[in-house]
Amino acid sequence: MSSIHLKLSFAYYRIISIQDIVDAAAGNKNLPDNAVLLTFDDGYQSFYTRVFPLLKKFRYPATLALVGSWLDKPNTEGRPTIPLMTWPQVREVVASGLVEIASHSYDLHHGMIANPQGNEQSAVTSRIYDKEYEEYEKDEAYRQRIFEHMGKSSDFIFQNLGIHPRVMVWPYGEYNSLAIDAAKLAGLPITMGLRDGHNSLADLSAINRLILYGNPDAKQFAQLVAKQRLSRALRVVHLDMDFIYDPDEQQTERNLDAVVDRILNSGANTVYLQAYADPDGDGNADQLYFPNRHLPVRRDLFSRVAWQLKTRAKVKVYAWMPILAYKTDVPLKWYVKEWRDGKPQLPGTSIPACRRLMLKRVNISVKFTRI
Repeated sequence: MSSIHLKLSFAYYRIISIQDIVDAAAGNKNLPDNAVLLTFDDGYQSFYTRVFPLLKKFRYPATLALVGSWLDKPNTEGRPTIPLMTWPQVREVVASGLVEIASHSYDLHHGMIANPQGNEQSAVTSRIYDKEYEEYEKDEAYRQRIFEHMGKSSDFIFQNLGIHPRVMVWPYGEYNSLAIDAAKLAGLPITMGLRDGHNSLADLSAINRLILYGNPDAKQFAQLVAKQRLSRALRVVHLDMDFIYDPDEQQTERNLDAVVDRILNSGANTVYLQAYADPDGDGNADQLYFPNRHLPVRRDLFSRVAWQLKTRAKVKVYAWMPILAYKTDVPLKWYVKEWRDGKPQLPGTSIPACRRLMLKRVNISVKFTRI
């Protein structure tokens, strides 16, 4: 984007800084209409050679997120081959007063083995799967790893720049509530993901960001910012994992490949992925497709299927789980009853109890969890 395109693109908007947001959240100032925060991830050399001159020309503030290990250890696994900024260059952009340095983690900008099939997923949100012992990272070990990384990231930037960052930009835009808590404890109360949408000063714990790629021209940029990607029509596929599963793991993989290709070619952009097994079709969750403490696991397959859909079919994936339709040994009083003949009774046997409930009240019988 040329300097002319940049000026035209932002003519309607007011570029603000992190400090402007902090002051406004504290009630010390008002943000202008159409306020926009500029952020740049990874600390590539191109920020210094191409972006920084434009920031100085137009006096635009911006936020630059750095990966500590990439700057600290040139041979770090996963370090990009694209040239990175040097510390003298980082100090220069900070000294300009226009650039706020954020953490992009110390060493969490990479994937980790996250399921038995060997898929690498976000190091921030995934429990590491140990193939040798065939087990997942324990909750306390995961918690300790994330909290230690948040503290190390903040300390590393302070050691090199003399300032503590106050913003955490999540690698790949992936985060969860534990990661947000760890960031706050490390002095990073503002964090940023990669979801489209407007933001509110009432909650800065996970700011939405609109990612730009493909070097759009001024018209394309304006359309993208004005409409974002939220205006896309929702094209949904409900995918039953019982039709993917097969006792033969190789056949399961062939089934998965066929499903991914079909969804990719269908034009769907969202998948509701049934995460429980119901092979007899009675509407009850007999087993689950992910590790848990409550029901048997048919096969640890959900993570694998969800990841393949996200990365290959380029769709959003939500877990489809029933709220009430579970088979388990619980007291009779726990069961949902129907009002019949002037009193509460268990439904008749012609339709299984939970199945009948789901048919009658489908609007509340399921919940979706973004994957």
